[in-house]
Amino acid sequence: LVSFIRIHYNSAWTEEFNYKEEILHHFWANLEFTGPKLRSEDGLSVEILHPGVLNQVDGPDFLNAKIRIGNLIHYGAVEIA
Repeated sequence: LVSFIRIHYNSAWTEEFNYKEEILHHFWANLEFTGPKLRSEDGLSVEILHPGVLNQVDGPDFLNAKIRIGNLIHYGAVEIA
C-alpha cells in the first residue's frame, strides 16, 4: 500500500520550546518518535519501520518511508506539518 502520511505535531508544544522543523526532521530520521504509545488519531498502533530518506527538493519531507498503522504497512512519502 503506497500512501502519503502527514505527521502533525502539537504546535503549542513546539512553540513553547521553540522547536524548528529541522529538529523534528532529526527526531523522525533517527526513529525518536517510536515507542508503544505511538498511536494514530483513531487509536491504532503506529510503528515506524523505516523513516524514509530526507527529501532535498520541494515536496514532502521524507520519501520511501515504511510505516505500520494497525495491521497495514504503508510505503510512501511523509510530510511533517
